[in-house]
Amino acid sequence: MEGAIGMNNRQIDILYLVLEHPKGITGTEISKEIEVTTRTVRSDIAFINSVLSQINCSIHSSKQKGYFVVESDFCLIRNFLKQSTMKVIKRLQVIRLREDITFWDS
Repeated sequence: MEGAIGMNNRQIDILYLVLEHPKGITGTEISKEIEVTTRTVRSDIAFINSVLSQINCSIHSSKQKGYFVVESDFCLIRNFLKQSTMKVIKRLQVIRLREDITFWDS
């Protein structure tokens, strides 16, 4: 299932994991946490970065720290996720309303 921002649940989980580890988290740690390969982690982070490029942010990586977000991007990304979550909630409310109306029109 994809969210309003075009990322699937696993990719959103990866983004939250990186945000929860301001000093960095390795690809191996991420892969163990969400039970995927490190190749999947790398691929998902590349996709996440393509989405985050909309707000001029990205997940960075280094051999010493692993994956991390620079401090100046942290709030931008959290707000982006919050706004996107609100869009999903509104869509679900509209769908539910439509289902309710259809039920009562029957």
